[in-house]
Amino acid sequence: MRRRARRPGPRLGAITARLCLPLVLAAVAAVDVIAEPRVQTLPLSVTRIEADGAVVTADGAWHRPEVNGGRLAIVPAEARLALEPMAPDQLPQSRVATDRLGTGAAWLARPTSRYRHGVLGDGLEAEALRYFREGLGVAEIVLPPSAVFEDLEPRLADLDGDGQEEIIVVRSTFDHGAALAVYALAGDALVEKAATAPIGTPNRWLNPIGVADLDGDGRTEILAVETPHIGGTLRVWRLEDGQMREVAALAGFSNHVIGSTELALHAVLDWDLDGRPDVVLPDVSRRILRVISMRPGGLVEIDRLPLPGPVSTRIAVAAGGLVLGTGNGLLVRVRPR
Repeated sequence: MRRRARRPGPRLGAITARLCLPLVLAAVAAVDVIAEPRVQTLPLSVTRIEADGAVVTADGAWHRPEVNGGRLAIVPAEARLALEPMAPDQLPQSRVATDRLGTGAAWLARPTSRYRHGVLGDGLEAEALRYFREGLGVAEIVLPPSAVFEDLEPRLADLDGDGQEEIIVVRSTFDHGAALAVYALAGDALVEKAATAPIGTPNRWLNPIGVADLDGDGRTEILAVETPHIGGTLRVWRLEDGQMREVAALAGFSNHVIGSTELALHAVLDWDLDGRPDVVLPDVSRRILRVISMRPGGLVEIDRLPLPGPVSTRIAVAAGGLVLGTGNGLLVRVRPR
């Protein structure tokens, strides 16, 4: 006599369902992640990306990137008017930097063609740095004939915690190339506070990234890529006891296209959500994004993403990740894991 197979009772079936449910949910989540790639593209001739992610195309139209149904898309955005220079002798193509309170501003002035390098698109650099603050007027520092400010935008940040913002700018000399120089107000005068050692060779340049507390110790670091066109090195300094002290370095980056006025081929954000900022910037080919974090032993790569073309625009935080334009006509969105 054949025995009939027993079916699982209600209790066993419920237990089986409870055990399987997490696996099903995990599988659904995995499919969702796979459905939204970490690198997405959209054919688009991008000429400029603003700091907030607004995209300007070759026809002058403005767009806003977004994610629609898990896919990268753009929607029309209102065009913005270009701001007039702050002063008649402001360096062409340069930008005015304002402080966090909106009561001070710094800009590069007195264009000169005496430094024949042209790394920023033309033969003009600035021989003067100016700083305006309410109640004090304009303070100015003018470089000697053997040097220029080889930059397009000063950066304002309180580097030493004294409550007063310093001005960070690239200064190049005919004999030794570029260095990062830090200036500050002393009374009503603008004076040099510190500087990094110059690269050491004429017509060698560095591109600043900005400032951030990379290791979370409450102290501000200054970041730049040295020689971004010939095998760049990410260098990190701190202003300590009136000196710029290098605290970390890592090779293999490029955050500038030679001859371009776009300096922001990089981004600083908390990529891995550990509460500390990380640095995202291209490798030397500009076809791979590398994510760099500060650890007790120095700078380490925590992520990398191959790109479908070389980065050619600002890298901006937008659309739930980062957006950028490539030299082969693509708008690209990348996102953390």
